[in-house]
Amino acid sequence: MLALVRLSMSSLPAQITATATLEGTVTDATGAVIPNANVKINNKSTGELRTAISNGAGLYSFNLLPAGIYEVRVSVAGFSTAAFENVEVAVSHTTTIDAQLSPSQQATTVMVEALGASLVDVEKSDVSRSVSPVEVENFPSTRAISSASLFSRRGRGRSALTIPPRHATASSPPMDRAGAMST
Repeated sequence: MLALVRLSMSSLPAQITATATLEGTVTDATGAVIPNANVKINNKSTGELRTAISNGAGLYSFNLLPAGIYEVRVSVAGFSTAAFENVEVAVSHTTTIDAQLSPSQQATTVMVEALGASLVDVEKSDVSRSVSPVEVENFPSTRAISSASLFSRRGRGRSALTIPPRHATASSPPMDRAGAMST
């Protein structure tokens, strides 16, 4: 019986040291830690798959791993997935794989519905409004706005008044404060 105990104890250190550790930190592009990241490792020769979640300091760890070649994938919502191929994990060693994740390209659609909002023409910089037939009849006489032109838009039943800017010249008749020509 004593021989059996000695034989078991002599193989114990071999079992303890025949494993490895894989650990790392998950950060973003600025170096800030990312908690709750999903870390998956896959032993390429055995197909064994293990998962872990990074802690509040962005740290993850896999202990008691068989030595071998692993694939490491780190992912979290809102960031692109980092993948590391052919990561060698050696007996009695700690292998460190730090993952730096970049923000992912996400398409977001925002629907905005404005009821009763007036439409704005972003192609023009002029200011205008429609003139009703009643307003046209109440315009001052043509003598007061001699340089104005009046026209009608077909099919819309509206009239518009356009007054070009008046440039004073030596031959221009003088105008009073109301804009009427004085004679």
